[in-house]
This record gives sequence, structure tokens and C-alpha cells, in this order.
Amino acid sequence: MAQQTINIGTAPNDNTGDPLRTGMTKVNANFTENYTTLAAQATTNSNQATTNASQTSTNTTVAN
Repeated sequence: MAQQTINIGTAPNDNTGDPLRTGMTKVNANFTENYTTLAAQATTNSNQATTNASQTSTNTTVAN
């Protein structure tokens, strides 16, 4: 989804911008997209860290 920009009109109180409910719907949609993206990135980073840790412990050789 692309960023949803709130139409603020051309002048204060000129009734050319988005109504309050429409504006807040756009705000909610933008935040939902951001949180969803961040959560997906955090999961990917966590999975990558786990994979890297497993590979490091598997590839480590102890010398006697």
C-alpha cells in the first residue's frame, strides 16, 4: 500500500480537505502498514540471528 496523505485543504476551515474521520482512517492505515512492516523485519532479523548462531556453533572446532 502506498502512503495515504491527508488532504488538509487550501486554507483553514475552507471545507476542501478530508473530513476528520477520513483523515484518521488514513492515519490508522499508515500506522498499520508501518507496524506490519516492522514486525516482518524483526521476525526476519530474529530468524537470521538464530541461523547465524547455529552455523557458528556448528562450525566451531575446539583444539586440544
